[in-house]
Amino acid sequence: EKDPTGRNSDTALLGLATSLRNLGKKDLAFSLFEQFSLRYPENNFIIHQLALDAHDLGKGAKARKFYARLLENPDVDDRIIFQAVLAFDVLGFEKKSSSLWLKYIERHPDYMPFRQKLAQYYLETGAFEAALLHLSYLADNIINNDSFLLEAGAVCERDLKRPDRALFFYERYRQKYPENSEIKLKIYNIQSSLANDFI
Repeated sequence: EKDPTGRNSDTALLGLATSLRNLGKKDLAFSLFEQFSLRYPENNFIIHQLALDAHDLGKGAKARKFYARLLENPDVDDRIIFQAVLAFDVLGFEKKSSSLWLKYIERHPDYMPFRQKLAQYYLETGAFEAALLHLSYLADNIINNDSFLLEAGAVCERDLKRPDRALFFYERYRQKYPENSEIKLKIYNIQSSLANDFI
């Protein structure tokens, strides 16, 4: 007789799990795939499948556990990073999420949604220079950049105490809206303050 814990039983287990998954019975397939992954912990294809299914089934903690294993590989596929973001996008995992956004835009610099999330995260955590870096990039690379110009100017003026740097962003905003009295007044006040500093 065949050993029920041998390779034939593993093949049968994987076949049954795959069949159940293909029939849409992910919840039943999940525990079988988990058993298989315990026997073959280096099988990243199964680990990825488990991560996807765990997320779909609302098993957030397990999804994060499986994604964390996949992310240990420095050459992890971009799609896995993107999918992992969804699993870690919950309260209490902001730091991990920010590291994934950063890793993704290192490979895809023009993926603006993650740049926006990073800018917001850095603002909330008081990392204003880092926030400014992303706000500046967004202002330079998005056509509808009004909010990023104003936010970058505000960060310079309010948080970094560098009104001279704020002028650069406010002036760009004024070039777009030369009749905006509020921005004209803001620029005038900063220029006056800077001029007084030299007297």
